[in-house]
Amino acid sequence: MTHDQEEALTLSDRIAVFNNGRVEQVGTPREVYEYPQTAFVAGFLGLSNLIDAAHAERLTGVPKAMSVRPERVRLVDARTEPAAHETCVDGTIVETVYTGPTTRYIVDTVDGLRVVAERHNDHAPDDTAPYHRGDIVRAVWVTEHAAVVP
Repeated sequence: MTHDQEEALTLSDRIAVFNNGRVEQVGTPREVYEYPQTAFVAGFLGLSNLIDAAHAERLTGVPKAMSVRPERVRLVDARTEPAAHETCVDGTIVETVYTGPTTRYIVDTVDGLRVVAERHNDHAPDDTAPYHRGDIVRAVWVTEHAAVVP
């Protein structure tokens, strides 16, 4: 038993996530991380974009809450058209957080949705980040990478 999430993901064959003594989900590390079955699990294991049913319906046509991991979200110029298999939402970067291996971008949309995107810092160390606070961007993800959260 551990409370260290990275340790649980890397050392376990199966993970059980408990909430107030109740089992929320049991599965392989990949299953629990990629396909959380509850909003609690989505938020407990790492960072997740929880999209309520109303926003999900406007974005995808599916009226069910969804979870999209920040590493699955990429930022592009707001004029970039998404591919047919992608979902997108436009917004303004309100914060950037340099974490070492990644930079986290927090994007607020006009209709009140907050989306977090993470970009791997694979550029030269002295290069500046491509996006900054105040930039208007389009957050894009492959639609099937969103997990429906009951």
